[in-house]
Amino acid sequence: GVGARRHPRVYRRVGVVCRTGAQTRAVMGNISRGGLALQSAVPLKLGEEVTVEVSIERFPDPIELQGSVVHVSEASNGRYRAGVRFADLPPDRARALEDLIQFLLRTAPP
Repeated sequence: GVGARRHPRVYRRVGVVCRTGAQTRAVMGNISRGGLALQSAVPLKLGEEVTVEVSIERFPDPIELQGSVVHVSEASNGRYRAGVRFADLPPDRARALEDLIQFLLRTAPP
């Protein structure tokens, strides 16, 4: 369910690239119009600005989404979880994000 969330989440594990001061690979666990959840070997810092590049096979172009880290925790497997809230996206990025969400919904695994 949506609970208190403003935007419903689409759950899908996708490899992404995160850029702060450094660049690291992470796995996106879910995405919505408002943000996304990540898991990585490197912890992100609360309040840190991050750019997440999402590139999915069969989706036309990679998308770069900017936001800030609003949640950080350690996962039981020694990796780190982070929640990223998107900044106000320019109209073209907001459309690309919506296209990506619709693509993920259409290509949901059985």
